[in-house]
Amino acid sequence: MQKCIDYLPQKSFNTYGVALLTLFGLFAVVVISISGSLAFDTSFHCYDKTISKTKEASLIENINIKCSLEYQEKFLFILPMYAMFILNFSIVFALSIIYAYLVKHRVEKFDYPTRTTTSNNDGDENQEMLPSPNPGQNPRDVRECLGRFSTFSIYVVHLLVARIIPLLVFTIWIFYPAHFPKNFACPLSPEMQRKGTSNFNVTLNSRNNLTIIDCTNPIGGKSKTLVYIVATVDVCLVTLSFLELGYMAWLAFNDRDFMNDEEFCTVYLLRKRKRIRKEVNKVRERFNPDDQEVFRLKDNFGGPEISMRPLEDIYVNVVIQEGREHMTAYPRKFKRHEIYQCHLRTPRTVTKLTSTADIFKPTKDGEKQAYPRAILVIGRPGIGKTMLTRKLLHQWKEKEDEFWHEKIVILLQFRTFYNNNDVTLREMLAYGEGLSPDDFETVYKAALSNPTKTVLIFDGLDELNVDSKLLSEKTTAINDLNKKMPVFLIFKMLLYGKLLRGVTILTTSRPTAQHVFRDLNFERTVEVLGFFEDQIKEYVFKFCDNESTSNWIWNQIQGSAEMRSLCYIPVNSYIVCLTLKESNENDESWSQLHEGLNRNIIGTITELYKRAVKVLLYRHHPEYKLKPRPSDYLIIPFPKELENELMELKEIAISGISQDKLIFEKSTADGFRALANSGFFYQLPHKERNLFCFLHLTLQEFLAASKVVDDMDKVVQFLDEHVKDPKWHLAIQFVAGLVGDKIREDPKEYKRQKVLADIQKRYYIFRIVYRISLQICTNQSQI
Repeated sequence: MQKCIDYLPQKSFNTYGVALLTLFGLFAVVVISISGSLAFDTSFHCYDKTISKTKEASLIENINIKCSLEYQEKFLFILPMYAMFILNFSIVFALSIIYAYLVKHRVEKFDYPTRTTTSNNDGDENQEMLPSPNPGQNPRDVRECLGRFSTFSIYVVHLLVARIIPLLVFTIWIFYPAHFPKNFACPLSPEMQRKGTSNFNVTLNSRNNLTIIDCTNPIGGKSKTLVYIVATVDVCLVTLSFLELGYMAWLAFNDRDFMNDEEFCTVYLLRKRKRIRKEVNKVRERFNPDDQEVFRLKDNFGGPEISMRPLEDIYVNVVIQEGREHMTAYPRKFKRHEIYQCHLRTPRTVTKLTSTADIFKPTKDGEKQAYPRAILVIGRPGIGKTMLTRKLLHQWKEKEDEFWHEKIVILLQFRTFYNNNDVTLREMLAYGEGLSPDDFETVYKAALSNPTKTVLIFDGLDELNVDSKLLSEKTTAINDLNKKMPVFLIFKMLLYGKLLRGVTILTTSRPTAQHVFRDLNFERTVEVLGFFEDQIKEYVFKFCDNESTSNWIWNQIQGSAEMRSLCYIPVNSYIVCLTLKESNENDESWSQLHEGLNRNIIGTITELYKRAVKVLLYRHHPEYKLKPRPSDYLIIPFPKELENELMELKEIAISGISQDKLIFEKSTADGFRALANSGFFYQLPHKERNLFCFLHLTLQEFLAASKVVDDMDKVVQFLDEHVKDPKWHLAIQFVAGLVGDKIREDPKEYKRQKVLADIQKRYYIFRIVYRISLQICTNQSQI
């Protein structure tokens, strides 16, 4: 039996299973040895006074043989007792060996060379795990190669067929019913009786014409004890097998992935690590919910001081669509109301995702689809990409969706690697947000040993410094995880399965990084569309603590098509809420504001867009977004470098409106690439052309108005030429606000000029034209 154990591929069993089979084998050797010695025992004999007095040896021998056979036929097994024991033990070991060889290659797929690692702070035992030269072996491929049944299923069948069923059969129907009496009344056959009486003139005891001889089996008690011991051990093994099945069922009930080949082999059979769910939950519990870099937002929310709010108190789910937003989403003609509405609806042909976790799930109902492993999230500046990544991390921590239950999630900011220094995979992942050093060790080891349960979220692909050499460099599989290389190469290797094969990767990027991501193989591309009206309203009421202020701000937004459309970008919603809230609190006659535009509302809207320009440039410009912003950046003049780029933006804006061009084309060779990343533009997908548009028409109109006001001597000419053209009406309103700002900055200069009087006359005419235009629009809408 010991040789049977030697033939067992021991990695097909866990430590408990190997120990159990070893003890069972040693027990089998002892039992078979004892039963073999009992088989050669000849102490069975029959006794009768009359026969004993004759001292006829042949007769006594014949009677002993005859009675022994009678005893065996009546009480003993069909086979000798040692043979029954051999059969009992052999079935267990033979079927165990068959099972072990059936799953041997499957288990070896996950038996990576390991090294000992230190335990974490919770006092867990040292665990051996870390990757093989191919750390990303995909268990799905293994299963497809080796059959339709999982190792978990085969192991369960093995417990039933190799242990429970045969041992119960032997115990219930063979061993426990067995009876080995020490004293046996042996009836002699008539032939034996005649033989005895003819030779001996004696009268034997008779009962019902049968002659009874008393026989003794001295080893009967020993045999019975031995059989009962074997039966008891069999019952114990069956009980342990049932307990093991119950334990496995409990694990599978609490963790469905426990039945997967990788999880079952790695955790249960090889004991290389703990269950992924247990590890994930420990990291979740220690994840700091007050981490201001991840789950809390520190910003100006209109109060007397900078305040900090939990993410869930201010976050509003953005609208996400499957695929990119194409040119068909924009109106063909330069019609203002159509342009505004295009930001607040999705085409009928587009699939809108209902929750953030849906990004990771198959979208077609009724079709068997694999979960996407490489996902690209596109979004224009300020649309909420970074907040989305934080929301995903928060969802994982709170287990808000079933998708997150067994996942390890690491959030990385590409801006961290802007200098593009070479790093190892470990060094790169160590920058995961919200992870303490101890948690990182747990997460890193879990990611290496179980990549299919790992989600890597990269934020801001456009912020990574990627040159043409890196783009064209080919990736090859590596065996040394300590090898240093550029972050972009590690990212490509993860994306292509050369590292951590099976890992899920989500990457956010601006459309302006199209030259980077168009050659990468993403299985799914989604686009963040921002807020629709319901989301804008929800954000307004979350932004303001005061319900009356929230209602007033929402009424102002709802009453202005331009402002409502502008708020589709979350950062613009923030700017609008902040500006209107401050305007509301600073206005002395707050009750007048409900009646419509008061004396301050034009200035408020102008201030709103001036702030929007500053927020976009400071938060999204490549040269300034990584630098700390001055506390008074919203009111101080622009730095010279930004002022120069602002002049270029103004030129593009006024040129586009003049030519009725909502979408324009720019060559990468004319130096527009840096300006494209300033936060004002959205790049439309096109395989050959570089097509751009402003984030919002009102931003373009404000920049155009700024261009007009830069030369005060030409303001009157501009008003004369465009006062009757509806497409310039909002720009003309912006001009009024900007002119007012210039007067407030230096009132003496402009009061001495005749220009101001001429501008005031033109605005009197404009107000009449504007009212007529509004009346015409109202009549058309009623028709």
